[in-house]
Amino acid sequence: MDQAARSGLATVRGMLGMLTCFAAAFLALALPAPTLADELSGTWRGLMSDGEQSTDSQFTFGESGYLVIEYTNNQGTTRAVELSEVGQQVQYVPDGGGVRTLEVLALEKSPGRLGLRLRNSFERTSGGYLDQRYSEELLLFRLTSAGLEVEMQISTTSGFGDRDMSVSGGDTSVERGVLQRVR
Repeated sequence: MDQAARSGLATVRGMLGMLTCFAAAFLALALPAPTLADELSGTWRGLMSDGEQSTDSQFTFGESGYLVIEYTNNQGTTRAVELSEVGQQVQYVPDGGGVRTLEVLALEKSPGRLGLRLRNSFERTSGGYLDQRYSEELLLFRLTSAGLEVEMQISTTSGFGDRDMSVSGGDTSVERGVLQRVR
């Protein structure tokens, strides 16, 4: 094979190599990237205790590892929302009226861990009376060899009254537990 033929063959091989690279790059961009489920994803269930009483609790996390809340509005529609950013608000009218608002005040996520600080409020007027309930919730989730360690601290305040008189009060509770993945 003479020099010109070898040079032409090398050029063709180079062009085929470039086309192969372009095709591979195009496919990599065109095809959706595989998503890996976060370690926390799924549903976790178990007992949470405040030291005196235990309650069966369940938490669900989306594929990206953020907490998912579920609520039903006064129309009977159930929705699920993943709490994934500070400032996020979920507001709806629950069965029985009033307005319920949930706001993400703080969020910190790292592998196997999630921390949330939420503000939850409910307000309703009925028959000249104002019913107000507020809570601030601190939720800490940590994956361990025993399961998902959960600590939940809830501080509540509430008020009820009319133009002449109102009654208010508050409470703080802390519950802890180790939950197991059920799905």
